[in-house]
Amino acid sequence: METPKAPAVPQDEHIEQPLFNMSNMPNIAQPKFIEALNFMNAVGNVRNLELDLPILLKKVVIRPMEGIDDTHLKTLYTSGTQFIRNFNMIIFRNLRNENGELMFRTVDEMNSKLTEYDKSMIVFGLLASSFDKLQERASVCPECGEKQIHEFIPEEMFHPEEMVIWDKRVDPLDYEIKKELYSDENTKINITFKIPTEKDKIELFSISKINTRKIEDNKGLVFTTLEYIIQYIKSIEFTSKTKNILLTDLTTEIYPFVAGSNLMMQDKIMKSMPEDEFLKYQPKFYYNVVCKNPNCNHEYKYNIGNVEDEFFRKTLSLYR
Repeated sequence: METPKAPAVPQDEHIEQPLFNMSNMPNIAQPKFIEALNFMNAVGNVRNLELDLPILLKKVVIRPMEGIDDTHLKTLYTSGTQFIRNFNMIIFRNLRNENGELMFRTVDEMNSKLTEYDKSMIVFGLLASSFDKLQERASVCPECGEKQIHEFIPEEMFHPEEMVIWDKRVDPLDYEIKKELYSDENTKINITFKIPTEKDKIELFSISKINTRKIEDNKGLVFTTLEYIIQYIKSIEFTSKTKNILLTDLTTEIYPFVAGSNLMMQDKIMKSMPEDEFLKYQPKFYYNVVCKNPNCNHEYKYNIGNVEDEFFRKTLSLYR
């Protein structure tokens, strides 16, 4: 008896396909390099990494970077807004849900929902799924002063037992904290903070001095302390007996006001930032190191300040 054939399964547009498909061209010999690329693509899928996002509270699958990301990676030497847009395109392409589908419908949708805390986890996933080791790094034992060189394994920098996930009843993108900047019998100034998204960061890149800074010496694009805090500001309100002024637009109102304020006001704004309330959701990345000095063997932490910087260092080394 002939074995019945299984019904054809419709191809989902998000299911992984070979890098090159020449099966419909039987009269053309398949080059060995294409066969090799398809083989490596299959091997790469084994390294997909499943992670939890602390703010969106979603489980995501990070795919290893592929050759198609090459063009975007090379733009890491450019500056400003184009840099972050291309970097986020890499994230968009390699971020999937548990069913293997793109996590977001468009890059703009992703930018409007993705916070820096979730992005840190995703960038960590890109590193861990795409590279076996980080750039060589030196550490100095705080106990005896012994210097040693490390080739850290990306997976070992993250400690899931220490991750703090979103624990408020309100949607994280609606959450806000109001602080009083100044008050006397005639005037009151209040500032409201929020959790910024990639959309806020892109807007700030487009108008800040960062847009003219180049990426050099294996460093990523970084905000100044003041610029970093500005992205967290949702509004600044001035109230007096005669008028009320409310600043809400990041690029045309909040940034120009803060950047143009005197140093005393800038200092007040920076000190009013509720760092502990927000930054507790930032995943911690570090390595536990044991001093190799046989007379010491002291254990200490080697902290990875910003995982995006580690991504920049590793990927930029490919295009020196």
